[in-house]
Amino acid sequence: MFFNKKFLPLFEIEKYPDIRYVIIKGGRAGQKSTAVSHFLHDLMFHENQVILFSRYNLSAASTSIIPEFLSTLKERNSLHFFNYQKAGSIVTNKYTNSEIHFKGLRQSSAKESAKNKGIDELNVWILDEAEELWEETMFDDVDDSIRNKYKRNLVVLVLNTHKVDKQHFIYKRFFENKITDLEFNGIAGDTIYIHTTYLDNINNLSASFIAKADTCKKNNPQKYLTNYLGHFSESSDEALFNKFELNFYSGPAKSPIGKFAFVDTAGKGTDNYSMPVGYVYFENGKYYLYIDKVIYDKSDVLISQERAIALANSEHINLIVYETNQYGTLGYNDFKKKTQSIVKPHFASVNKHARIIAHSDFIKEYVFFRTDYKINSEYQLFMGDMFSYKKDGSQKTNDDAPDSMAGLIQLFRMKYKI
Repeated sequence: MFFNKKFLPLFEIEKYPDIRYVIIKGGRAGQKSTAVSHFLHDLMFHENQVILFSRYNLSAASTSIIPEFLSTLKERNSLHFFNYQKAGSIVTNKYTNSEIHFKGLRQSSAKESAKNKGIDELNVWILDEAEELWEETMFDDVDDSIRNKYKRNLVVLVLNTHKVDKQHFIYKRFFENKITDLEFNGIAGDTIYIHTTYLDNINNLSASFIAKADTCKKNNPQKYLTNYLGHFSESSDEALFNKFELNFYSGPAKSPIGKFAFVDTAGKGTDNYSMPVGYVYFENGKYYLYIDKVIYDKSDVLISQERAIALANSEHINLIVYETNQYGTLGYNDFKKKTQSIVKPHFASVNKHARIIAHSDFIKEYVFFRTDYKINSEYQLFMGDMFSYKKDGSQKTNDDAPDSMAGLIQLFRMKYKI
């Protein structure tokens, strides 16, 4: 496998002892992920490296990124040097004792998410598809754990730039007021910047892909700049809820004039039991909804239900709407029996994505979200799924946060005739 010379600083990272960060970004088909996989292969032949390879959304490493890495080992004729522990998603070099832990940052609970920074002697972090991580506090949490005194510490971010905009913390931290050339390749401070596009990899691409890029260049120049040349956009073309479009607050909430909640129960698989709790305020002639607390949990639905009931009673929530589609009337009847709140059932007959889209503008105008939530908390996971929800509704998982917010804002609008 041959790589463009732009990747040379990555493969020769030992020549740059003062570098902590490597940012690899660009447009489609620029060899980013392939180069990182081969870099990992080489790094594993250095002694006692402990590497975390992560993505924000990663439900099963054994069916996604691990096969990609094993394919690289086969290509390099190196499989016999490695052991693969499927249960822990760990690949180990039998001769150097170096190991890669494949993990998702977004876990089913705050407790599991904390495990990502609990790997002993961790000294290298690879964050693939870094554009999916919108929470800067979560980034800092893992970044701060790369602090081994006796090994080379390195953080590598791989960005699909066409999926991220200038409101993302990665742009603001590593590019804004630092890098004016959006196709910059070189070193600035403690960071190596590598920018690649399909033009750097054109000898490995099909004629049909190149023709498609040429057509886009002619018919939609702005899309060509972002999708194929890897420029940051002013705002995301894919995310429904951009961070700069939402309202935020910090600190303890004042006494509200009402408290509402919406319960979206969990079904099977990757669903979250989601219950956002909104405080209602009347300010400057308008009603607003402040999301003070959330339950956002993938653990046993009965445990989540008991937590939600306890929260409803401790918060003295006035009105709760309980969706009966999945957990059904049994869950609703249990909730209504055990809580002091007024609880009403709701059967969602409208398509989930259609409901989220229909209420999205009202969420942006009338809802305030907290900024002072704890690292790895359920609130943080909730906000991460809000930011990652796409306009076309193409993702089939991690949509419970925007769905429950659509239900809550619908309740809010009906109550105050908005």
